[in-house]
Amino acid sequence: MERRICLSAITSGIAITAGCISNKDGKKTSDDDSDVYGPPPEYGQPTEFDEVKSLQVENNLNETVNMSITVTGGDGAVLSEKNVTAPKDGTAKERIPVADESGNYTVEVTIEGRGTATDNFSFRTPVSGPELHISGGRESFSISVAESPNV
Repeated sequence: MERRICLSAITSGIAITAGCISNKDGKKTSDDDSDVYGPPPEYGQPTEFDEVKSLQVENNLNETVNMSITVTGGDGAVLSEKNVTAPKDGTAKERIPVADESGNYTVEVTIEGRGTATDNFSFRTPVSGPELHISGGRESFSISVAESPNV
């Protein structure tokens, strides 16, 4: 009697599993989520983000600085321009809108009394926006953009 129950359970398990991988016509079903999320983006095509990602400004200079920041897209179009004050060795309160899709961007920073610096960066699909780091010596400065990690 125990043997029949076991075989019955195994047979039912196989039937349930078989039902998961085929539809009522016996054709294999697809496991992808393309019906829910749409087709995956083609290689090299921009990925749209759920929200506009913003640039966070990190000032590593030993003084508070006033700066003008301009972000342009790969086609040269200006995406945002903003005047920002960053505290000594701190993070500026203002954030600069960057993009709502992946792509190549340029950031130009002009600091009063120090000049202008430019950095090109690729922005893909991170969780949060990129960080703009400002550092340098007494009269000049340098910038670099670091993308937050992908998940």
